Amino acid sequence: MLKLRRYAGESIVFPQADIEVAVSAVDRDGTVHLSISAPNDVDVYRREVWIAICRDEGLPVTGGRGRGSHAHRSDDRVVDPRTTGGA
Repeated sequence: MLKLRRYAGESIVFPQADIEVAVSAVDRDGTVHLSISAPNDVDVYRREVWIAICRDEGLPVTGGRGRGSHAHRSDDRVVDPRTTGGA
């Protein structure tokens, strides 16, 4: 897993996927506000929401090696259970 330190106003990019994640603000209590820019065909979920979607659809939920909680096909592409009908 890659760990990065970013401050408010800074970002990280995933150029191959045309995705940018920026730190919008950090509250005094440590809450971090993120802004995510991604193509319209890329779904973005909070981890707990994605886990609930996978469980509701009966899909496996995996989370190893920094990939978060995604259901994967055998070719390792992320599956959107709402549009693919499952793995």
